[in-house]
Formats: sequence, C-alpha cells, structure tokens
Amino acid sequence: MKNKINNTDDAAEFDLHDQDHTDVEFDMVEGDDELDEESTEMLFILEKIYEFITTMLEKNVHPHLIQSALLANWLQIVVMNCDETEEFFLAQIEKMEEFIPLVVAKLTEISKMLPDEIAESMSAEARAHFKEMQNQIIELAKQEMAPEDFAAQEKIVEDKTEELFEMFEQSNAHPLDVEAAFLFYWIHFLSMDHGFTDAKIEKLIYYWGDVFEPMAVFVRTHMGIEDAF
Repeated sequence: MKNKINNTDDAAEFDLHDQDHTDVEFDMVEGDDELDEESTEMLFILEKIYEFITTMLEKNVHPHLIQSALLANWLQIVVMNCDETEEFFLAQIEKMEEFIPLVVAKLTEISKMLPDEIAESMSAEARAHFKEMQNQIIELAKQEMAPEDFAAQEKIVEDKTEELFEMFEQSNAHPLDVEAAFLFYWIHFLSMDHGFTDAKIEKLIYYWGDVFEPMAVFVRTHMGIEDAF
C-alpha cells in the first residue's frame, strides 16, 4: 500500500474483501496471557504503528508532521474501507481544516460519556507507554523547524509511511483494525493542538472499545457515506 502525505497520485492498493473480522476491544490492562487470533493481529498493528511513531520521534521529526501522517492515513483507510475512490479521498483531504475540529468535538462528546474510573486497572506498562510518548511529543513540539528541516523530515515520514503500509499489505492486516489503530495513536497527539489533558486522552485510550465504533460511524456520516459501518 502506498500513502504519502504530499503525494497521493498513487492509488492505494489494499484488499478489503473476503476477510472475516471480529471487532476487537483493545483494553490496556494486565491479565490476558492468551490472546485470540483477532486480538493478536490487532496488537501487531498497534505495535507497528507505535514503532513508526517512536522511530520518527527518535529522528527528531516534528510531532505536527507525525500527527498529519496519522490523520491522513486514518482518513484514507476509512475511504478505502468504504470502497470509495482516490478522488473521493483527495476531496476529503481538501476539507481537513474544517473536519478536524468536528472530530475533536466528537471525541470530547464521547469522553464526557465515559466513566472516569480507570487508574487502578490500567497496567503500569501501559501507563508508562502513554507517558513516555506524551513527554516526547510535548518536548519535540516546542522546537521550531527551518524550511529545509521541514522538507527533510517530510521525506522521512513519507518513506516510513510507505514502508508501514507495505508491511500491512504483506501481513494481510484487516483494514478495520488498521483504521482503528491509526485513530488510536492520533489521539495521543491531541494535547499538542487541541487542549486535551493527559487524563482525557488516557480515558479515551482505556475505553477504546467504546470510542472507535461511534467515531467510525461519525466520520462516515460526515463524509456522506451511508450504511458503511
């Protein structure tokens, strides 16, 4: 699969058909020693996107570029999951400036409906994972980029994004799981531009099983796609 931030002329190739799939709820808690096949596949996807993000952070790629990549990839997977065209995707990208505030508002609405009690059941490993990424994002977001740095960093993101999608294509990763995972990690970046507190993001992540489906329905409805989820 090919998905580049500033070059979307190549149509994405990803087989969306003939794949049985069971929705997986990703709970970041301890105690699941044996995972079923669907959960294992979902964790594989989450791990690969996490590696993609941490690689970018290690290379000092600015979080705004990573955030843009995650959002664009999420949107393209949504479009592909709905069997829409590359032209439809490009039209949605053109509307991104007005679309992002709507997504943020929907996440805020969902967050208010979720319980606040999560601290005791969230694993220490999951909490450390969350905090480490948030700290890296916050520190790197303070840095300013010269135009030449932006171009170089953008090329890194493009290359690594293409590698990531090719890996998903080769592994037959289910597109709905890929869609969920890109949105999951984009949420990690919301404190940078949208005023989400760590607690608010942590709650959305912890209750991910109650977040993804209404978000999937919301984005499809906003794009005018009926009965697509």
